[in-house]
Amino acid sequence: MTGEHCSTCQGRPNDVEIDCPNCGGTGYDPTDEKPFAQCHECYGDGTIVADVCPDCFGFEDEYEGEYDDEELESNVTSEKKFRDYKDEAEAWITLATGEYYPDILPDACRLYEPVLVEFGLLLKASHSSTNFFSSIMETRNQWMRTQLCRVFKKYVSPQTPVEMLKRKSDAAKICAQFGDSFRSIVEVQQKFDTRPMPDEALCAVLWEYKDRGKKGYDLTERLFDVLRSQHVGLVVTGPERAGKDVLLGNVLKDYPKPDRPVDFVIHDGKKVLAIGLARYDSDRGGAQEDDRTGQYRGLGDVYKRQGQYREVAQEIIGYADSHGMQHIKVIYVNDGPGLLLGSMWNDYSYIEDQWPGRVKVVTLRMVPDRITAEWLRS
Repeated sequence: MTGEHCSTCQGRPNDVEIDCPNCGGTGYDPTDEKPFAQCHECYGDGTIVADVCPDCFGFEDEYEGEYDDEELESNVTSEKKFRDYKDEAEAWITLATGEYYPDILPDACRLYEPVLVEFGLLLKASHSSTNFFSSIMETRNQWMRTQLCRVFKKYVSPQTPVEMLKRKSDAAKICAQFGDSFRSIVEVQQKFDTRPMPDEALCAVLWEYKDRGKKGYDLTERLFDVLRSQHVGLVVTGPERAGKDVLLGNVLKDYPKPDRPVDFVIHDGKKVLAIGLARYDSDRGGAQEDDRTGQYRGLGDVYKRQGQYREVAQEIIGYADSHGMQHIKVIYVNDGPGLLLGSMWNDYSYIEDQWPGRVKVVTLRMVPDRITAEWLRS
């Protein structure tokens, strides 16, 4: 490792201004149909402030380890990346109930199409977004009102906690507190009109709320079964349901944040091969449906979620490199229909692309193909 300062942060690795990863520094959203739509991450600035330098991971010096970018790239260019699954993403999603997406779509659409129809009728009759919300809160059927609030959150106010939206008595308070940030009624109508009826992706998200509270547990429990059956000679440790988190201070000596919680660790004897986190995305930017991983709950927007994930990868890889453990990998297991919404898939792809061969993002169905013994031991 060289003693020269990192060329990106110049030895000041915290709060580093970098090109926005979503728009590449242009300030325009590459996923929006409008050619000059403002980027939703940097808000048109073209840059964001990263918590930790993405090149030196906060260790200030540039790395000249036992591997280089060309060597790593040659090992992974032939392998399918998380990004490469996007065109057939639906086939790789697992629902926490044990049903694979899109198997549940017929039932989900039958159950929730009336909700979307009612949402559309109330939307057309509203002259403003606050008036629209007030109309929803006047819906007498409690189940219907709850579902309408969940759809309202998606279209109009993603930053408002859905539990708060469901409180009928708090309608005026919510409008006063969050009304200024509501998407305009005209834009909501335009966005709603572009979606099919029924909207399969949104129906799948609503379907997931039916068993809220079990999803993260289901995901990690099934993940452990898959990993242990595939890697008989390795040891997989971690809480399978409601157990305590694995704290990295108990796994890695002198870890800089000993209370850092993770979901699982893969060992070969006493040698740590990989550190993993599991998240179930039932909705866009929604909470991990698992009370264990409190550090990753309630990340209400894409940038914050992506920043948290990137920070953990930087931290683990930075520690591994500085302690001669370049073999340690980071695995993010993400699943659920929320991955199909907005920029979620691209966000996770970007994290994997930052560390080729060392970080992998997978859904449960990708684990057998991508988390191989050869990769873990490489």
